[in-house]
Amino acid sequence: MPVWRPNLSEAAIKRVALLLLASSLAVLISDISYGVNLGNPYGTARNAIARPALLNYLTGIMIGAVLPYLFAHFASRRQWLQAACVLLFALCFYPVVNNKTVLLLPIWLPFLFWLYGQFNPRLATVLAFLLPATIGLSAFAVLGADKDYVVFSAINLRFLAIPSLALDQYADFFAHREPTRFCQISILRQVTTCPYGELGPTLGAIYRDGNFNASFLATEGIASVGLALAPVSALVCGLILSAGSTVSRHLSPRFIAVSSGIAVQAIMNVPLTTGLVSNGIALLFLLWWLTPEQRAELSRSPAHAARQVGVVSLAAS
Repeated sequence: MPVWRPNLSEAAIKRVALLLLASSLAVLISDISYGVNLGNPYGTARNAIARPALLNYLTGIMIGAVLPYLFAHFASRRQWLQAACVLLFALCFYPVVNNKTVLLLPIWLPFLFWLYGQFNPRLATVLAFLLPATIGLSAFAVLGADKDYVVFSAINLRFLAIPSLALDQYADFFAHREPTRFCQISILRQVTTCPYGELGPTLGAIYRDGNFNASFLATEGIASVGLALAPVSALVCGLILSAGSTVSRHLSPRFIAVSSGIAVQAIMNVPLTTGLVSNGIALLFLLWWLTPEQRAELSRSPAHAARQVGVVSLAAS
């Protein structure tokens, strides 16, 4: 059953994009007013400057949802200069957050845009997983150039190993302890008693593998309701995420993949409640719903469009 959407014109969505750009600039200026730090993203630099909680939320939303959406918006319309400016603008957030995601964003989003323009969505999704992993392994084992394991750590460990390790640790920890019953969510923590502090430091102190977040499978699943009911919690989270599929069904797979390029990483590494609010996934769903259906030629590369025309002509003959 089709979902009702407002019939926004192309001019209206351009005004929305302009508003998003202005909002991103305002958030960046507000962040800079509290100070900047170009320290090591693996060290304590990320927490060196204190900012209001609301500003931290807005910063995460801009990086996780707004800027990727804007890049997809401009790139799908072949407005290459504007798309490049969005990527450069995203880098300006690095002195604010000292986050590796900001450094990878100008590489990851164009890579996804190219990948989904060259291959069908299923194959592109598999390659988006395999190609970065291959690059990290090559830098680690073959080239010998990654002596400090920077590439391997950023791709293979953070992208692949840590989400899996988090599931393993959460399963082991809560196999013998009572679940949190969702008390790790900030709002619920204020009104209920919680047997644990922050889960990341709590598990980090026991397993000594560092302090890192975990996906909704580990937090809203294993930690909140226990191993037995984790599949039920995962089903509910999946239904919530399916709202994104419902409101974006009119958009091209390429546009969806690029605009959610950072959001997908967030889902793999933070609880769903955090991803929806702090990383802007809920806002991204709203933007997908508002975005008008694009003409086919806007979401395909010229070469791909030419191949399609050739196939149609051959079939007609």
